[in-house]
Amino acid sequence: MRTYNQAALLAREIARQKGWLYAPSLLVRKRRTPSQGFLSSKERTQNVAGAFRVPDKKRVLLAGRSVILVDDVFTSGATLEACTKILLKSGASAVHGMTLSRVVRARRIS
Repeated sequence: MRTYNQAALLAREIARQKGWLYAPSLLVRKRRTPSQGFLSSKERTQNVAGAFRVPDKKRVLLAGRSVILVDDVFTSGATLEACTKILLKSGASAVHGMTLSRVVRARRIS
């Protein structure tokens, strides 16, 4: 329910600075998914399984190319994994994940 897509903003700026193709519509959601904020790692994986697709018309842009997939926050890796699977299945030669931040669980230090 965000009003903007911070991962897309990050990806656009990275692509601009590097001179790379920015293709935000290469990967789209097939269905809405509930927020993953309070889900376990297993629930997150189930939540995003099959939630993404590459539109048929975009597969030609993807064929044989290396993709950098940008996400704003890495928690369990479920979203990056689900997106990577569909990108590879749709013709990408490689997928590299890039995140701005990582969730780290607090641990007691003794």
